[in-house]
Amino acid sequence: MKKPEATKYERRREAYRGASLIVCRTVSGALGKAWSDGREIASLTGTSEDSVLELLCARVDASITLEVERDAVPYPDQQAYGRALAWHAKSVGAKNRLMLTAHRKAPACTLSGEALAEVSGCRSWASARTQYSLLGRMLAEAMLFQPFDRVQGSPMWLSMLAVPDREQSLGADTRWQMRPQLAAALVQVGGF
Repeated sequence: MKKPEATKYERRREAYRGASLIVCRTVSGALGKAWSDGREIASLTGTSEDSVLELLCARVDASITLEVERDAVPYPDQQAYGRALAWHAKSVGAKNRLMLTAHRKAPACTLSGEALAEVSGCRSWASARTQYSLLGRMLAEAMLFQPFDRVQGSPMWLSMLAVPDREQSLGADTRWQMRPQLAAALVQVGGF
């Protein structure tokens, strides 16, 4: 069987959850591939670019590592965090940069929620936690990882960045220890 041909000008590139998707038209439909972290997730053909793109997104979704129980699967390693940080370097806002830097430089890479709010200039831990959690989600999606669902199906995105000293009552006085692989990746990537 002859392989479908496509010209280099018909390629469509998309980013989805940290994966790179490439779709190109062929004489008989479309051809697409998805990669993440240097490995191929999917290679498939379809009738149209849109249908192939939809199928690729579904394959990326299916490849996400889900932590269904606390620490049941290993978190991504330093290299994965480094790639995710590099991938999203321009998307990391000033408040998150301040929190990451202070958190990494703190003794034992541990700060309270109140201290993280203070260094970032946020009015409260709730505000800082929202910012930090959004960063955790952005990095998690880039690494195709979903952390443990803490409360009825709601992933605890902040756990991508740090671990609390206690599970109950995650208030402003809770102390958060940065994940060691993130701390090492911040040094590796630089600028934090």
